[in-house]
Amino acid sequence: MTATLFALFAEVERDLISERTREGLARSRAAGRKLGRPKRSLGVSRLDGREDEIRRFLTRMDADLGESRPGMMPGRDCTGSATTRGSAGPAAGRAAPRLGSGQRPSSSKLRR
Repeated sequence: MTATLFALFAEVERDLISERTREGLARSRAAGRKLGRPKRSLGVSRLDGREDEIRRFLTRMDADLGESRPGMMPGRDCTGSATTRGSAGPAAGRAAPRLGSGQRPSSSKLRR
């Protein structure tokens, strides 16, 4: 019986909080206030205006490695041009399977 009373009080309080919130939002809108998350400002970066220098650095890095950096763009250099290796292999263009929570990949290559 006590638990039922507490549940009833909690439900009434939840409804009152919801009502007050709706009233406050309506008041803010009526006052002309913008609601919601503010738009993200890109602002100024320390790297602004250094794009050419970055491109030269990445190109030099690719030349030193002899291939594109793994994970960036398989089979491509930093400018997006195809490397001498060509495509990234048979798995190129295929997405990895998504697993739900608690699922493990069923691969014989995985060892515990």
